[in-house]
Amino acid sequence: MTEWRALTDEEIVDLGTRLRALKWSWQMDDAPQVAAEFGWEIAVAEPKFVMFDAIFGFDTAGIIGWDGRADFITVEVTGGGRDESPGQSNTRDAFVRMSRALTAALGEPSTRKPGSSPEIRWAGPETTLVLQRLKTMIELTLFTNAKLALHDQAIELEGRDAD
Repeated sequence: MTEWRALTDEEIVDLGTRLRALKWSWQMDDAPQVAAEFGWEIAVAEPKFVMFDAIFGFDTAGIIGWDGRADFITVEVTGGGRDESPGQSNTRDAFVRMSRALTAALGEPSTRKPGSSPEIRWAGPETTLVLQRLKTMIELTLFTNAKLALHDQAIELEGRDAD
């Protein structure tokens, strides 16, 4: 089995800074521009998604969209294997370390969401950078603010339906 790995502080800051500064059309047809910018290879290109062979290999970064327009770019910032440590301590510790490094570089987050999949957000005028800890991995995602608002609304409605 491949050893579990995580980006270093320098790597996560570089990636986060570059994602926030990314200027592109947000059109799915222009995904090759994103690939070139980050040195990734396009592994699969479909109308609604593009998967990249990126930092930790095949399908570890992607662009998701709808009707030709991209909604977000997501990158796995841990990889190589599943975090099978008790309580996924590697993932938890890496999330804390990465959030500190990004906060030092980008400033205080606009939002912190605790919970079973905690996330930290740095909002900008048109996009928001989100660091999220899932059970066995961490993702860094650049959302359009419009897509993130819809995402949050859907989660809120889902929570109400559970009541």
